[in-house]
This record gives sequence, C-alpha cells and structure tokens, in this order.
Amino acid sequence: MLRTSGRRSRAASTDTTINSAGAQGVARAAVEGLYRKLKDDEATKLADRAQIDAINQEVKAQKLAMAAATARFDAVVARLSVEQPVPQAYAGGH
Repeated sequence: MLRTSGRRSRAASTDTTINSAGAQGVARAAVEGLYRKLKDDEATKLADRAQIDAINQEVKAQKLAMAAATARFDAVVARLSVEQPVPQAYAGGH
C-alpha cells in the first residue's frame, strides 16, 4: 500500500519545466521519428518509381503493338484497294 504524508510539494504542483535530460530525450525521440518518416518516404518513393517505370514499359509495348497493327491494317487496305478498286460512287464521284 502506498503511503503519502499528506503534504503536497509546492514544486511538484507548480513545476512546468523540463530538465536537460528530459529535453534531450524529447529531442532524440523527435529526431528518431523524423528519421523513420524520412526512410518510409524514401521507400515509398522508390516503390512509386518502380511502378511508374513498369507502367511506362507497358505503355511502350502497347505503342509498339499498335504501330504493328496499324501497319498490318494499312497493308491490307492497300492490297484490297489494288485488288478491288473502290467504285466511283463510293470514291466521292457521281
């Protein structure tokens, strides 16, 4: 059982200062917290960069595939135009 003397310490009730050891502890905790935040942010940035790079590679591959499909389409249109000329009515003439 905890005993108290019934006296109240004036210093305990009005002391609002932090001793130097306490201030150093607070400062250290703040620095450590900021350091962890910095490392977390760096990791997030690296992960985001990797994701952006992967998306850019996918876009590049899709552009190449689209260019190849367009070239095949143009070749088919050119071949059909030679094999089956478009009738005048459809070519803009009357």
